[in-house]
Amino acid sequence: MDDEIRIIELARKTGLTEHEARILDHIQQATDLYEELYEEDPEDEGIDTNTWAEHQNGLTMLLMWRVLRRDYPDGWGTGSEELEEEDDADGY
Repeated sequence: MDDEIRIIELARKTGLTEHEARILDHIQQATDLYEELYEEDPEDEGIDTNTWAEHQNGLTMLLMWRVLRRDYPDGWGTGSEELEEEDDADGY
């Protein structure tokens, strides 16, 4: 599949902009390359696929939060606003 078509499809599927979809695609490409390092030398102690996966997940979540905040600007605050409202209702 052509790169540009893949990016457009990824954006459509995920709600990301094309620019954000391109970032997500690069994150996945970097992950694939990192996994190749592991496949080349699974005994290399400098290759930590678990830590890589945790960070990949974090970066992906940052992009997904952008979509949620964009699509639901009033529904995805920090959470502290809701706690303040509950405290006010309880008289605290």
